[in-house]
Amino acid sequence: MRKNVISKEAEDSSFSELENQRLKLKFNQLMVERISKIVKMADTKTVSTRKKGNMTASEQILFKRIVDLVQFWKNEFIDK
Repeated sequence: MRKNVISKEAEDSSFSELENQRLKLKFNQLMVERISKIVKMADTKTVSTRKKGNMTASEQILFKRIVDLVQFWKNEFIDK
């Protein structure tokens, strides 16, 4: 989506600022939804290979880091 916004701006000098803002807002909403799903999956015991396969490479890295942090936090919480 980000590439789409940039290419539209480059193609059409009359691309409205309002349309640009609307596309950026949609992109941000999509990012929040994806992050929310990744965080929810990180707290589950098992995640299907299909779900992991649908993630981008950067989402997979984020997922792994969140899983590690959630596990660390749970261990710290349980040990106290």
